[in-house]
Amino acid sequence: MKKSWAALLCVVYLTSATGVVGAENNSSTSVVSVNKSQNNTSDEQSRHMKDITVTATRTEALVRDVPIATTIISQEEIKSRQYRNLEQALQSVPGVAFSTDAHGGQNITMRGAESRHTLILIDGRRVTGELTKTRANAMGWLRQGMDNVERIEITRGPSSALYGSEANGGVINIITKQSRKPSVEVNTEISRRDASSATGYNFNVLARSGQQGKWNGSIGAGIRRNIAGNNDSGSDNNYHGDQIPLHFDVSYQAGKRDKFSFFIDRETEDLDMNTKKGSALTQSVDKNTTTTSTGLRWNDRRGRSSLMVQSYYNHYKDTYDQYKRTGGIKKLSIWDEYYNKEWITDAQVNTAIDKKNLLTYGVQFRRQEAISTRINNGSIAWSRTREGITDTAGKATINYGSYFVQHQWKPSRKWVIIPAVRYDTSNAFDSHWSPKIGVTYKANDSLRFKMNYGAGYSTPGMTEMYHHWLMASNVPRGRLGTFDIYLQGNPNLKPESSYNFDFSVEKDWKRTNVKASYFHNVIKNYIESGANRIDMANRRIYVSYSNLPRAVLQGVELSVNHRLNDKWDVFGNYTYLDAKNDVTHDRLLNRGRHVFSGGVNYHQGRWTGAFWGNYYINYLDGIDAIVVNPRLSIPKKKNIQTWNVMVTRQLNDNASMYVGVENIFGEKQDLRDIHGATYRIGLNLRM
Repeated sequence: MKKSWAALLCVVYLTSATGVVGAENNSSTSVVSVNKSQNNTSDEQSRHMKDITVTATRTEALVRDVPIATTIISQEEIKSRQYRNLEQALQSVPGVAFSTDAHGGQNITMRGAESRHTLILIDGRRVTGELTKTRANAMGWLRQGMDNVERIEITRGPSSALYGSEANGGVINIITKQSRKPSVEVNTEISRRDASSATGYNFNVLARSGQQGKWNGSIGAGIRRNIAGNNDSGSDNNYHGDQIPLHFDVSYQAGKRDKFSFFIDRETEDLDMNTKKGSALTQSVDKNTTTTSTGLRWNDRRGRSSLMVQSYYNHYKDTYDQYKRTGGIKKLSIWDEYYNKEWITDAQVNTAIDKKNLLTYGVQFRRQEAISTRINNGSIAWSRTREGITDTAGKATINYGSYFVQHQWKPSRKWVIIPAVRYDTSNAFDSHWSPKIGVTYKANDSLRFKMNYGAGYSTPGMTEMYHHWLMASNVPRGRLGTFDIYLQGNPNLKPESSYNFDFSVEKDWKRTNVKASYFHNVIKNYIESGANRIDMANRRIYVSYSNLPRAVLQGVELSVNHRLNDKWDVFGNYTYLDAKNDVTHDRLLNRGRHVFSGGVNYHQGRWTGAFWGNYYINYLDGIDAIVVNPRLSIPKKKNIQTWNVMVTRQLNDNASMYVGVENIFGEKQDLRDIHGATYRIGLNLRM
């Protein structure tokens, strides 16, 4: 049925597009001017320029025109709250919630969809992380610093029609800073946490050349140290250590139309996590990662069309060494090593047919290669022995190809209609169509109705299919004692497919903006993990992946922004989420039933202040659970809240100082990496 629908949509689309192309129009309207053409006055344009998004439609468009739910985190917000990483920046976005796993990694849920359903981009380029999709972004939220970020664009809801498999829940696009003037920016910060005697810090330098003839570029470097969170026994609940980011980019304006860009980003992490029994250190883990991304981009404009072609390479390397410590003697017990490599080539064309019609189409080819001691698929890449422990790495390769087309049609000032369809194929999975249509109706200048209906698609990751890994040893499982836990892949996993619908109403007043949305997403063959086999003789529990017949993610989002006066403004968000296994009707774990977020902002002269936070009600915690037997745990229901405050003083035109407290009320959830307040003080310089 979906393929029939997709085919019908394509026929309707191509028929309408053919008629549009035949229309006569001698203007050479650019992509930007097409999207601005619906504004009433230049004053209105200037007010909404900061609300332009390039993510929701892969072209420049105003948020008020875009049907899909979109939030922009501006440079002003990043500065006023002094966000240090992506996790902090996303905490107050409607429909977005975080939960921490057993290793301090962050799992985001966007309208109930998991991290593996959320695609992270940097300037439109994919970010490559861990092999396991269920943890692919777990450390990425902490890894993405904010020192070189201009704004962040978040689209909530399935976006497979434009971005493919990993965008079944939404897209987060980090837009980096650009400048035509030379500058140097420096940030230095120190921090301290209630639950740790250690000190964290951030030091980052970013230098920009500005436009020098035909050349423009930037270079940056820094070091960040995050702090351990300790539970009551003194053990760590998160990886902690140093992160060293490096950045370089350069662009060359060959002419009025052609621009060539080159970039390279590299980040290394040296992380540790320690386990104690009493005062004795019994286990330690060393985790070292290297993330590299480099590539070229060409932008060109010819008449009514603009062209972008980019080719880049991402490489993520991870080494994991677990040591047992007995009587002060350190001995290697588990070691792992893996590489996740991706070669990606994108091409996209935007053609402004006339002031009412914008055609966007493109292709993407992606090759993913994994070499890992955690892959067992019959292949052998190498075998190595370290400190008497021999391990073998498997190798797996998947080639992907995709093609998409989108038509942005504005038949009148009141209507924006955007149909799109994408075709994905690979050498490992069946091909799939992902059609979608979005509609915005502007009843007047202050009232808008929006609707989206479409299909989504999500493939399993390599380790979900080929996993072979001793996750943990001697884990207590109630009265039955301790077990070793092995994670095994399932090569017979099916890709997830979904269909979704959402409807929203937006209303603007002079000082107030209100938005209400209903969303409904049904995912077939939903992938989950769980214990499926117990070996009592060898004291082992085998955890694997399986497909649920259906999962339903539905709920309501409400958001309000109100400007009290020139100094004060307030905001509030509420999300009701019903995420469940549609066969057993059990709730999906690690999600709050009700999520509130809100805050107050203050601006007066050289002072800026912000107070904001989150409150999760009826959170179903799958980690902090009551163990009944090796295969059954009863998750606890709990309420969780964290609130933050930040005050910034602009010392002069080139320097500012800030002081703030995260988790100001001292919430403590050991297994969620919430360990009381964190105190921060920092200095920003611009030269």
